[in-house]
Amino acid sequence: MSKNKKEPLISVVMPTYNNDWCVSDAIRSILGQTYSNWELIIIDDGSTDTTKDVLKFWEKLDDRIRPIYRKKNKGIAYSRNEGNAKAQGHLIVVMDSDDLMLAERLMAAEDTYQKTKYDVLYTSYYRKQQGGAIEELQEVPEEFTDDLLEPIQRIPHLTMVATKETFTKVPYRNDKRVNDDWFWCVDLYNAGSKFVGLNVPTMIHQVNPSGVSLASQAQYKKDYKDCQINKELREASLKKTK
Repeated sequence: MSKNKKEPLISVVMPTYNNDWCVSDAIRSILGQTYSNWELIIIDDGSTDTTKDVLKFWEKLDDRIRPIYRKKNKGIAYSRNEGNAKAQGHLIVVMDSDDLMLAERLMAAEDTYQKTKYDVLYTSYYRKQQGGAIEELQEVPEEFTDDLLEPIQRIPHLTMVATKETFTKVPYRNDKRVNDDWFWCVDLYNAGSKFVGLNVPTMIHQVNPSGVSLASQAQYKKDYKDCQINKELREASLKKTK
């Protein structure tokens, strides 16, 4: 597949587990990007359905698609960290295998980085029920404030892009199989990361009534005491970077 070598490489990291029914749609949405110099690292986290066969089909069609096949399930945080470690792009794009990218997502990520030099980018997105029509636009504040992370995370992880350096400095917590995204965002805050909001939709989030998202809501209260922003720590981290 042809690439525009003048464009910096962007890595998309997408864990998947038993999602043979939807992962092809996610891949198609990446193939449809207006930005062409990307790699897609897909981590098959020990799927027991036909996900592996689906990924092998796509791997043969486009050499930018690079699956990692794991026999044992190790969880989404471990999978994200493994994919991020192998990523070669200067930006790493968060992607879930049951969501869809809008065509300008990667272009928006690169353009915004060139303008702002963010550590972490988050954007607005569309929300829909799986199999249904788009229901609503979820807007985001472009100015980051502390209250976006407490008492719970209110910036959408599914839209996030971060620099390779940021992911190396602040990985996901491997022991978190639920709320890994919330813990990661708080860790980013405490590390002094620069958040930038873009109120332009880049994703379609497909709500799965039986998925982990609902389970994570029940876990928030249990996790809250261990997942809080630390303003003093953030200030200290920011001083170190100056």
